[in-house]
Amino acid sequence: MNITNLYEDNEDITLQSYLNKYGITDIKEYLNPTGKYIESPYLYKNMIEAVNEIKYWKLQDSVKIDIVEDSDTDGIMSSLIVYDYLFNLLENSDIRVLLHEGKERGLDDNKVLKEIINRKPDLVIVPDAGTNNRQFAEKLLKNGISLIVLDHHDIDKDKINKTGILVNNQFENQEIQKCGSGALVTDKFLQALDNEFNLDWSKKYIDLVALSLISDSMNMCSMENRTYYYYGLEKIKNVNNEFLKQLIIKFIGDKEYTQRDLSFKIVPKINSVIRSDNKENKQRLFMAFLGADNFEE
Repeated sequence: MNITNLYEDNEDITLQSYLNKYGITDIKEYLNPTGKYIESPYLYKNMIEAVNEIKYWKLQDSVKIDIVEDSDTDGIMSSLIVYDYLFNLLENSDIRVLLHEGKERGLDDNKVLKEIINRKPDLVIVPDAGTNNRQFAEKLLKNGISLIVLDHHDIDKDKINKTGILVNNQFENQEIQKCGSGALVTDKFLQALDNEFNLDWSKKYIDLVALSLISDSMNMCSMENRTYYYYGLEKIKNVNNEFLKQLIIKFIGDKEYTQRDLSFKIVPKINSVIRSDNKENKQRLFMAFLGADNFEE
């Protein structure tokens, strides 16, 4: 094992010096965030196009939307927040969430793709995946199906999806942090929709976004990530989602807890369900986060 010493023998160890070692210079803001480092959703490439797509469907009499859920905690958080938001935003909408049977990602699943094409929705949304699914995205286009991808994974220039609307924090020439999760990118989309429709709904999901950052081992030295965690999960009183609150109380307790507690005592339980082959349990987990199932059971 290679060990790198943070401090020399003669250095004083203080909280400020420790945070400085990790590149954190605005100590006051890091410890008690005020929102100073929350980035505008409009810094993301293609964000306006994604918002305009939703504006178009909101003007129609009805819309069918399929959301493809990725098979991890970040995936379910991303799908949850975009589903709940659009369900309330779009009247006369028919929105469903599609689950993978295994650990497939995004549209890289022939069974899910076939199900989509057979149903022929107006729009498919892929949060936390889909960036490099060019071949499958082209199949949707050929069938007259629109596509929005909200992702944070690395971009493969040979496989990048060019037929849908791709919002991704990994594009070059974007002055934004690169260590946000899929749910954070999805929440940026919801922030932009808030601005467009004069709403204030996206704040509701800050705890779920914070959990996604922990579950995907995102860099919590990021000032924006730290802000999400501070306001969403640092104290049990900050947790908006009742099911998540009950998970924390049951498996950790209602007193103080750490990010490590969440990583080891909450995230694995969610992953074990979403990565299983029990579709009913997957659906019940999703509904529990929506507040529509028996929490204790």
